[in-house]
Amino acid sequence: DFRPGDREFMTGLGLADRVELIDYVPRRRSLELQRESEVLLLLIPEAAGRGRGVLSGKVFEYIAAERPILAVVPPDGAAAKLLRDTGAGDVVAPEDVDGIRAALVDLHARWRDGRLDAPPLSDEWRDKLSRASRVEELAGLLRSLA
Repeated sequence: DFRPGDREFMTGLGLADRVELIDYVPRRRSLELQRESEVLLLLIPEAAGRGRGVLSGKVFEYIAAERPILAVVPPDGAAAKLLRDTGAGDVVAPEDVDGIRAALVDLHARWRDGRLDAPPLSDEWRDKLSRASRVEELAGLLRSLA
């Protein structure tokens, strides 16, 4: 969801010809685009501590796509922990400009050398993150509250 000011900012940086903006697409196509991408960028701002507990569906979609993930997220947050535990992505703090640059340079070098493959999700993690397992976990939690 880019605003006109974002497009102007990209143009000012000389990046307008390197960024493809895709308008809204149905969810199925969105998931296809994720799987077809070289790298997925996950952005979760610190937002006065609120970003630490965020574990949106997007995180699970990205992991399922089995593409490398650059996660610019609070390093002590839930998304960072899940990505580290699954080995699905590189985590960099939102305010760490040098770290973000280093991660981008590394990803580009790996892409250029044909080494930009994400490690496949283990069967254990695939089962643990499945919808059925998540529903079962939620049901158990609800039963414990009764």
